[in-house]
Order: sequence, then C-alpha cells, then structure tokens
Amino acid sequence: MSTKIRHNLFITILINLCIILFAQSVSAQTLNSNDYKQGNDFINIFLDCNHCHKDYLKQEITFVNYLREPQTADIHIIITKEANSSGGHQYYITLRGQNSFSGKLDTITFNTSPTQTTEEVRTELTKKLSLKLASLAVNTSAIDNISVNFKKSTSQVSNLITKDRWKNWVYRVSANTYMSGDANQNYKYLSSNFEGTKITNRIKLINRINTSYSRNMFKLGDNRLTAINKTYSAYHLFGKSLNEHWTLGEKFKLTHSTFSNHQRKLQISPLIEYSLFPYSEAQRKQLRFQYALNFQNVHYIDTTIFNVIEENLIAQELKVGFETICKWGDLNLSVEYSNYLHDFELYNIDFNASFHIRVFKGFQIGYYGSFSMIHDQLNISRKGLSEQDILLRLKENSTKYSYYSGIQLRFTFGSLYSNIVNPRFDDI
Repeated sequence: MSTKIRHNLFITILINLCIILFAQSVSAQTLNSNDYKQGNDFINIFLDCNHCHKDYLKQEITFVNYLREPQTADIHIIITKEANSSGGHQYYITLRGQNSFSGKLDTITFNTSPTQTTEEVRTELTKKLSLKLASLAVNTSAIDNISVNFKKSTSQVSNLITKDRWKNWVYRVSANTYMSGDANQNYKYLSSNFEGTKITNRIKLINRINTSYSRNMFKLGDNRLTAINKTYSAYHLFGKSLNEHWTLGEKFKLTHSTFSNHQRKLQISPLIEYSLFPYSEAQRKQLRFQYALNFQNVHYIDTTIFNVIEENLIAQELKVGFETICKWGDLNLSVEYSNYLHDFELYNIDFNASFHIRVFKGFQIGYYGSFSMIHDQLNISRKGLSEQDILLRLKENSTKYSYYSGIQLRFTFGSLYSNIVNPRFDDI
C-alpha cells in the first residue's frame, strides 16, 4: 500500500471518527433533565457567572448537580455584581426555574466592603446561595444531610444603629511601580492614584487624581534612545438623581499629557442622563442616553498644525449604552458621538461592542471590538513626528480611524456534569 493511500485512509478514518463523536455529543445533549440524575435525585443547576469563585462553590455546595449547559438544568443561576458606594460590590444572585421548576424566580442581593478578603466574600456568597438552594432541595434525598444553624448576636443589632462618622465618604490611595530590562533595554514605570467618593441612592460624587511616568531606554550600538511619557490628571464628577429615569450632574477634568501635546487641558461639562429602564434594574439591563456640553481651555506644549498654542473650545457629547445579561449570554453595545460646535466637521464617533452567546448546546461565540472615526485631532504638533516618536509612541499621530477586534469560538461536548474540582497540576 502506497504512502499516499495510507495517508488518505488515515484522514478518512479520522474524519469519520470526528463525525461519530459529534453525532453522539449532539444526540446525548437532546435529552431532558430527567435523563441526567447521575445516580441521585439532586437538583440540576447551571452556574452562569464570571469571577464568582465557581470551583469554591462546587466544593462547598455538594447537595446539587452542576451542569455544563443551561438547557437541561432545573435551576439557571445568574450571578452579577456592581460597585457599591463603599468601594465594595453589591452581588445579585438570580435563580430561574426550568423544566419541573418552571415558574420559580427569585433574586438574592448582598453587599461586600473593600476591606473584606477574597475568603470572606466567597464565604458570604456560598452562604447566601446554599441557603436558597437548600430550600429548593426539600423534596430530594439531599435534605436528609442538610442542617441550618442560627447564631443570635446582639452586635448585629447595634451595628445597624451606629452612625457613619464618614458620612458615606470612601477614600483610596494607591501607588505602583514596575521595571524590567536587559543588557540593551530597560523600562521604568511609576504611577499614583488618589480617589474620594461619596455614593448614596440620590447622589454620586467622585474626585480622583492620577499621575503616571514611564521611561524606556534602548541601547543601539553606541547610541542610546530614551522615551519618556508623563501624564497627570484631576477628575471630578457629580450626579444627582431626579427619579428612577433622570439624572443631572456635572464633571470637571484637568490633564497634562506629553503624548497628546497637552500642557494643560481644562474641561468643564454639565451633564444630563436618561435611563429607559429604571436604575433599580441596572444589574440586569440598561439602556442609557447621556448628553454633555464640554467647555475647554487648552494650552498646547507645541504649536499645533492649526498654528495655535492656546485656545478656548466648546464641544458636545452624546453617549448611548445598552447592556443586558440573560440566560442566553450577555451583550454590551455603546456609541459615542462628539463634535466641536465651531466646526461640525471636527467630530469623533466611537463604536464598542462585546457579547457572549450560546448558539446551541455546547457551542458559544464571543466577540469584543471597537471602531473609532477620528476627525477632531486639534492637538497634533506642527513639528511633525520623528521615527522615534512613532515607533516608541511618544506622541499622538494623526489618523482617520482606529480599531481593535477579537472573536472567540468554543465547542464543548462530553459529560454534562461538572461537579468535580481537581486542582492537581494547575498552573502555578
């Protein structure tokens, strides 16, 4: 038998084997939840979340079966979180009944603080979820081994009436440094950040100061090239809620950036926002419209291509953002339009999109991308850019557009269950 025939025979066998495996996986996944009980009558659940300590939950909550796909689960659990006023997060655990549990719907919420450790957060998450799942497992054999303990504490009552001496203000201070190098190159980076926030049901107040400095030095023969970037900024945002749909506010920003040719850029903007859905539903779905008038005073480091070293400008901004998290996946879309009022041909449009969708059992498609139409670069230096400026990205270059994009396809088949957690030989 010739080498070519053996090669073709091997390819034919391989293709047929793949078809058989695929057919088996598809036919196996067309069964309903009653066909998957793994030798017990436990509730089948599907955990739908990112960064929710899935492995820990599986290890701690062992009186349910965990499925890889949502279609055959009895309970579809969606866990999301949003930043809260203290600097921690508010978690939302939504349980949606399917199959024999159809019609059951419940949501659990709880708050964490920025001082809590990862262990404390995941323990609290496990407790909240396990209590709810235990109530649903009363008609299964798992209930025989479930117990609930209650510890009465007077300190919990006293904590509720303790006055907040900080009056909802939360402060954060951070600094970061990084360096790397070899015989021909070295890189140094320094940054510092200060933030003070006050967030209540009625107002959002954010004050932030950021600084960053980077130096990249290259050795090319007897020559040395040094690239330095400096950025300093101060930011202030205030928003006041009028009702469940309208918010008024203002923002202030002062920046210095060697990359953008800004010696000083001062921006003051009144804001108004309308949310189609009530703000109370923001953890599951949002459709928001935001409009701002932007008053600017700009002093450039170098004279611009418009022969200007300092100028006053007025621009307008309109942002539209849509977000949703559903059983089939999540979707985020936004578009931002801005232009200078003295010349409507000086405009910028940004499109952003990301989503993760389960197309059918075992197959998921993910996408993230952005595209910008750039026609408002008033800050480009008249001196032009050297090769060093372009290659090392020391200064902003003139362009008509920018983009980034990525696609992920994933197909999984095999056992429907994912109860087991085995950390052996995980990446260290």
